Amino acid sequence: MDHGCSEFRSIVRGPLTKPDSEGEAANTEHLTLINGYGVFHDEASGRFEILVEGLTAELTYRIEGDRIFLLNTWVPAAVEGRGIGSTLVHAAVAEAKRRSLTVVPVCSFVRFWLEKHPDEQVAVEWPP
Repeated sequence: MDHGCSEFRSIVRGPLTKPDSEGEAANTEHLTLINGYGVFHDEASGRFEILVEGLTAELTYRIEGDRIFLLNTWVPAAVEGRGIGSTLVHAAVAEAKRRSLTVVPVCSFVRFWLEKHPDEQVAVEWPP
């Protein structure tokens, strides 16, 4: 099934780590290629990011127990309309599936995307 995310593959298998001031691994980051965009997943900050033309688009989230709250999607106006927001949501949904998390779409764009893609095989808890 193609939901506008025809290309989805990990180009870095497993985590990348950034050392903290003591040289210990401080956070885990992943880079995945989706629709030709490199989606950077920074677990420590709770965000997915795409860098386009020097501008950063992001989707922020919070995990509580077995739920992932997708909080906010932001795409700079200069690069809107290119499917970047959808790509970020797709990456977050893929992560939820990978970790068997229930998606709680707090962000209105995420809610819209999930409503538009009801055949995504992910558990969703719709907020009131």
